[in-house]
Order: sequence, then C-alpha cells, then structure tokens
Amino acid sequence: MKKILGTIIMIVMLIIISTNICICTSTSALLNNYTTADAILVLGCGTNDGKPSLMLQDRLDKAIELYENNQAFTVLLSGDPNDNEVEIMKEYMVDQGIDENVLILDNEGYSTYQSLYNAKNIYNFNNVIVVSQQYHLYRALYIGLSLNMDVTGVCAQNMIYNGQIIRDAREILARTKDYFNCILKLETDYIGINV
Repeated sequence: MKKILGTIIMIVMLIIISTNICICTSTSALLNNYTTADAILVLGCGTNDGKPSLMLQDRLDKAIELYENNQAFTVLLSGDPNDNEVEIMKEYMVDQGIDENVLILDNEGYSTYQSLYNAKNIYNFNNVIVVSQQYHLYRALYIGLSLNMDVTGVCAQNMIYNGQIIRDAREILARTKDYFNCILKLETDYIGINV
C-alpha cells in the first residue's frame, strides 16, 4: 500500500513540475515586450477597505503607464464582483486622470481563465497586453495562447509583497489546473451581468 501511495505521489509531483515548466518556458519570451495592442487587460487581485490592494495598485499604475505611452487605447479591467473590485479599479484610474470612456469593466473575472476568455469571447479583444505580477503572468499568457490570442505581458511588480510565498505556492497548483483547463478548452459560466 505504501509503495502504491508513493508511486501516486511521485506521479502527481511529476505532473505538477512538468506542467509548470511547460507554462513558464513557453511564455517567458512574451514578458515585458512593450508592443501595441487592442487593449490592456488588468487582472484583479483584491481590494482593501474600498481601495486597490498594493498589488492591484501596482497593476493599475503599470496600465496607466502603458496607456499614456499609447500602447493601447482601451483598458479592460477584470475582477470579481463580490467586493466591487472593478468599480474600485475604475475609480482609482479615473482619480489618476484616465478618461472613464477608455475603460471597459468586466465584472465577471472570477478567475484568470475567465478573464482571458471574456476578453476574447465577450469583448472581442484578440490582441492584448496583460498586466500582472511576473509570477502570475506566465499562466495568464499561457491561457491567452491556448485561446488563440495574441498576448504579451508586462510585469507590474515593484516590490516584494506580504504573503508572496503563499501566493507562489498557490500559483504552482493553479498553473497545473489551468494547463488542463486549456487542454479541455473549458466553457465558462459567464452570464452577462453588467456588460
């Protein structure tokens, strides 16, 4: 029994390691390519007391920089509606001087996969610059490629964030999950609220 359990654990570990290597190596060349695109996609990552979290603020600041450098003329803000995330993202960007007419709000970005799926299939953006922290961008870009999108990623990381070790560990598992989601080409549960 111990031998069987050991074999199962080894197989699971090999799957996790190989899927992570595949995702990171296949997308690393797409990082920090400052190109033009149809839209800048900012992936949500939480708020604190009605304000963007520090990680989210870094993503929004990077999106503002890209927009002001004319690398896209539309910014797609994607996040979870449960904490009013995209409205908070919008408010922050408007406060920084961005015209709200260039902002599109995706209130159904429940996951990275969902956000990329919505960008292509709901908002019809095929060519996007994805803004997130580097550890997260590998997976986001891999999802975009699997959806036949023309994607590049720009890193928003300006510091080491509290709890990063936990996020890194979670991301290892999330990469494996989304590797298989991409193979299966899963449909999403988008229901069209607040489009």
